[in-house]
Amino acid sequence: MLPATTPLDPAPFGDRVCLRPSENRVDLYRLRAGRLQLLRSFEAAHSISAPVLLDEELYLRVDDRLQRFDADRREPLWTDDSSARVRGTPAVRGATAWALAYDDAGNARLEAFDRSSGRRLASVPAGHHGGAVPEAHAEASLTVLADSVWIHYPRPVPGGDGIDRDHGRVFRTDGGLGSGSLADLWQPPVE
Repeated sequence: MLPATTPLDPAPFGDRVCLRPSENRVDLYRLRAGRLQLLRSFEAAHSISAPVLLDEELYLRVDDRLQRFDADRREPLWTDDSSARVRGTPAVRGATAWALAYDDAGNARLEAFDRSSGRRLASVPAGHHGGAVPEAHAEASLTVLADSVWIHYPRPVPGGDGIDRDHGRVFRTDGGLGSGSLADLWQPPVE
């Protein structure tokens, strides 16, 4: 039995699996002969996201930053260059890593980064929380589809129609993110 103070949020890939046993640690294991062998641990001063593991690539939000690790190294290959604070669990699709980031005024931005270099590819407004930045451990998630990115916010976002929404959508193309109005963000999850 693995001791844990939070949901483990398993991220399996091949013979490896990442688990998050606490709010500030992720452990990478190899499965051999039906047993888990600890390869390394990744720790944060305050909080760390659920892991995203793709082959040898591990993506984590470590405190306020998005980082990409090689599964065989403890030091990150890159750290996002944003001055904003990343929240929630990152997402990966194709050659792009995605993150939800907040400025000090509580304005959210959906940010896209090149997976290999960490270079920012796009950043678009994605709602606001009325001057408050969600806590570092607040849960947020991104679902990246071929034509859009769905955001599940860590707390509701006030809509222009007076209704608070816990989700939003940003349209995307192969060339980047759409720049539609904020009204585009407040579509029902199922249309």
